[in-house]
Amino acid sequence: MKLKDSRDGKTYKTVKIGNRVWMAENLDYETANSICGEMEYLTLYGCRYSWDEAKTVCPGGWRLPRQAEWNTQIEFVGDSATAGKILKATNTWSDKGRYKDGTDDYGFTALPGGVRLPQKGKTHQSFVSSGAFFWSATEVDDDESITLVLRYENDAATLFENYKDAGVSVRCLKD
Repeated sequence: MKLKDSRDGKTYKTVKIGNRVWMAENLDYETANSICGEMEYLTLYGCRYSWDEAKTVCPGGWRLPRQAEWNTQIEFVGDSATAGKILKATNTWSDKGRYKDGTDDYGFTALPGGVRLPQKGKTHQSFVSSGAFFWSATEVDDDESITLVLRYENDAATLFENYKDAGVSVRCLKD
């Protein structure tokens, strides 16, 4: 099954994990504030968005997943200690040499698109080589919300608090 975004005509792979349908690629819809193609090779990773923008950027009939839905996905594929390996793509992760690619057992194909962190009084700093980061719709407080992260150095899938003005990838969930 594929998702065609009527706003720009881009087509995305989708995958069913448990009883939910997920985008199997990072959203790549350019908005006024999104970070897209920051460096030419980053087009593989789609756009990165602030949390406020991430809440509204999914195509019609799709939305940003909540923390509980990320947790359900992690539990369905295994557990938090192993879900990262299972959700990671079978390529790109080993490009750094000492790390292993994932098994991508469910076709989620998570790629290490990194995160763009805000710097006080400075421009943002990108960390492409830090892993895969995905927003959730779950707010922690005025400054932070929940992000799913898959890192190079382990097989885990971890939810943590992240600054809302960071640039993070989006995987939309079908309503």
